[in-house]
Amino acid sequence: MNAERRAEYAFGPEVRLGVQGSPRARAHFEQEYGPAARSRGTPDVDAEIRYALHSRADPRLPYAAGHKTARWRVALGDPRENPLHVAISVSGGPPAFALSLVQGYYVEPLLAVALARAGYAALPSAGVVDGDGAVVVMGRSGTGKSSMSVRGLARGHAILGDDQVVIGADGGCWRYPRRLRLYPDVEHTAPDAWHRLRPSTRRILRLRRVIRRVTRGFVAPSLAVPVAELGAPVAADERVGASRLVIVERSGEVETLTERERDADWAARAAAGVLADQRRRFSTMAGGRWAVALQEAAEHEAEVLRAWLRPLPIAQLQIPRGWEAPRAITALVERLGLGP
Repeated sequence: MNAERRAEYAFGPEVRLGVQGSPRARAHFEQEYGPAARSRGTPDVDAEIRYALHSRADPRLPYAAGHKTARWRVALGDPRENPLHVAISVSGGPPAFALSLVQGYYVEPLLAVALARAGYAALPSAGVVDGDGAVVVMGRSGTGKSSMSVRGLARGHAILGDDQVVIGADGGCWRYPRRLRLYPDVEHTAPDAWHRLRPSTRRILRLRRVIRRVTRGFVAPSLAVPVAELGAPVAADERVGASRLVIVERSGEVETLTERERDADWAARAAAGVLADQRRRFSTMAGGRWAVALQEAAEHEAEVLRAWLRPLPIAQLQIPRGWEAPRAITALVERLGLGP
């Protein structure tokens, strides 16, 4: 990388992401993962990201893709190098939308590989701290993790993340330092949190509800909101012991909230499926030379998961698919015991 200023961000107790590039891109990642951590020299993942609203993405980068109004090109480094390197050129907008896409599609999968190599895993889940430790709630998109998290925040609980939590084989959990992702329905799914949001945040969410309706769902991005807007975040290097794992899914086979006790093997298979889905786009782009590295990362994650899961009580919660979101989230929060 060249001599541009680089900021570093901490993921768990050991892994660092270094980001440099254009001012708009640097500002986005500072808002997402900040405050920046003190540099430890060479980061584990080195990302060079450039954004321009109207310019074409850099044609020198080999892989081209896009989604809706955003376009980008990507070049991955050698998976055997340290640090893992990615260069991304992004165009189109809005800027936060375009940059969030490449963040989720390319930067965070590289972080997952670095975490796995360091002996940790980025588990697709929410983590809410209660009196006994961290209640970790795993589920696919749309199962209510974010709404449950902000309701927990509004009721005085600290959270480790609303979509990912860093876990270690010793049973520990660490904050995944990303902003919350809120949709306009938070007014109804988490009304106690809604009233604690800033007036400007509520206005933006209401505007996005109108835009979604007018565009018939074509424009329906979430809004990134700092955890501190609703409660105090857990320190980046603070370890919290896991108290239990709850795996949530929407099901057409149940008519009421249904809970089943599960074992560690079942939970490990469920987690492996979610992790594989999460990195599918990255795997397609990365190609053959990354296939071995990704398989090794998955094996490291499986080892971490088995050790982390072994002492935990594990439950599967099935929520009727026909329940509207406010009812489903209320039932989930009450079953988890995340009251004031």
